[in-house]
Amino acid sequence: MNVRGIRGAVQADSKSEESIFEATQQLLTTLLARNSLDQTTIVSAFLTTTADLDAAFPAYAVRELGGWESGAPSLCA
Repeated sequence: MNVRGIRGAVQADSKSEESIFEATQQLLTTLLARNSLDQTTIVSAFLTTTADLDAAFPAYAVRELGGWESGAPSLCA
């Protein structure tokens, strides 16, 4: 089994929940595509934000993204 760590960053257009979710989902979709990964092979996601982005938890955006229903834990910091 291969284990990889992948890092990425993105900026939200505003501090709104919608903007945070959109940016998070865009980042994850891009990371999967550029690294030829299948989301069912992801074992966990660790997401961080700056203190000013407090309208939503990015981990919740991961769960809302189609195909991430496998139960892989998502953690925010």
